[in-house]
Amino acid sequence: MTCGPFTAITDALERAARNGTRAHLNHDLVRALIASEAYSILLDDRKKELISAWQEHDGNPPRPVEPSSGRSGSGIGPTGTTGEYAGMMTAEEREAVGRAASQRALEAVNRIGRHRRRKTP
Repeated sequence: MTCGPFTAITDALERAARNGTRAHLNHDLVRALIASEAYSILLDDRKKELISAWQEHDGNPPRPVEPSSGRSGSGIGPTGTTGEYAGMMTAEEREAVGRAASQRALEAVNRIGRHRRRKTP
């Protein structure tokens, strides 16, 4: 018996959740996921995350940044910056975001999977 794309997707997500690793989906599975209702749910959850981050940011306005030099753009003097990696996430933050995204993806696929499973004769 050949399994469908959503069985393969949920298997990959569940395996990744069990093992604490990344889920790897081939091109066909990615296309199936994007074409499904599950992807719409993921996009809605992503939108909520962005709105929440914006609200958090607006509630705590950033402090003014003093440039590290007076001149910029002329090519003669140093350029004013706040650092090469300003605004980038730390490794811990990237890991936490990845775990949260994997968990939400698994939940979304499971919600869709429950609605689409058919009884076999």
